[in-house]
Amino acid sequence: MIPGLAQWVRGFGASTSASTLVSARARSELLTMLGAGPEGWLADLAEQSSKDLGGREPGFMLAQSQLRPWLEWLDVRSLLALCGLHPAIRVDAEDASLATEVVHRGTSLDQVLRMLHLHQGHFTRALYDVLRVVPVEVRSETMAAVEGAIFDLWDEFGARLADGYAEALGSWKATGEAARVGYVRGLLSGSVEPADFERHTGYRLDRNHVALIAFSPTSSPKKLTAAALSTLRAVGCTTTVHALLAPNLLWAWGSVSPSVRTVSQPPPGCSGCTVAVGMPGEGLSGFQASFREAEAIQSLVSLVEWRNLGRSLAYGDIGMITEMAARPERLWRFVVSQLGSLARSGSYEADLRATVLAYLEANRSTTLAAHRLHIAKNTVSYRMKRAEEMLGRDISRSQVALQNALLTVDVLGEPPENW
Repeated sequence: MIPGLAQWVRGFGASTSASTLVSARARSELLTMLGAGPEGWLADLAEQSSKDLGGREPGFMLAQSQLRPWLEWLDVRSLLALCGLHPAIRVDAEDASLATEVVHRGTSLDQVLRMLHLHQGHFTRALYDVLRVVPVEVRSETMAAVEGAIFDLWDEFGARLADGYAEALGSWKATGEAARVGYVRGLLSGSVEPADFERHTGYRLDRNHVALIAFSPTSSPKKLTAAALSTLRAVGCTTTVHALLAPNLLWAWGSVSPSVRTVSQPPPGCSGCTVAVGMPGEGLSGFQASFREAEAIQSLVSLVEWRNLGRSLAYGDIGMITEMAARPERLWRFVVSQLGSLARSGSYEADLRATVLAYLEANRSTTLAAHRLHIAKNTVSYRMKRAEEMLGRDISRSQVALQNALLTVDVLGEPPENW
């Protein structure tokens, strides 16, 4: 316990843009013991830290929806312990859930502890910033005590989290699903022989393959499996293999006829997940390449969290966008140059963009576009005219570039304000 810290913490205040994501139980405990002052500060800290960790550690990118509330709950417990309201950072069900999640994703213990260390730095620096209110005569002593206490608390917590990780890893290795995941990972990395993979999974590699990744913000293995198999059947796959890496992450492949050259506009996945689909590819190299394309789409849509829930996105449609997203300044420059004022935010502009995109995807058929959007043909014609006025050109000009720009906004949202 650090003398006087609880009093200063109760005086915290923050103009927050993030809302708290901790459970009602945790929020009640915080409010009872420290009041409402630190709540917004903790929410902002967890929001900023989870985004930074997602960028630094790709293994945690998909787990943002779970990582963010867990970091906030960790900070709540840290603050209570620092103020002497708890003797240590308690280990509870949320920690066990995160340990299971990262084990299933194949994330190493080193990555977990590195993530914890990075967030410890965020927490310490943020606490320093707000403790400038501490009287000058005791500020240095207080901050030194805070730093030492944080180190001790988080070191002990890290050891307990490592124990939870080891337990989750042992449970996971005992399952048949873990063995299948191991063979899939090994085939992708080159550490497993194709013949061993075929013998274990029963899936032949001397064919054309389409890969997909299905993922969701919540635990839904049955939904993911159903969405993946439904999508693969819809694009013509005859045999399939899948591996459930986590309750909210599934990889799958299906074999297709050599006549299938691309996959475009696949059917929707399911209401609670996103499905990323690669291009067909032949043999082992095609198996691997199609997966990398699906993985690139997964990374792309993770930039906008869960905006694309309920959608299936194919590399055959958005491959160019996926590759350009590595240089966002060029991507948004391209989008704005193609769309002009049509790129602005607003429901009216959004309706016009959706109509033009549906029209182009329907091979410029107003009838099919109207059917897809559930609106009248006259409405499609009117919106097309208004869109052309805003574009300042006929829609038939630079049609491919226009369609890619519209797809970018459809998947990623409107350009940032500075564009």
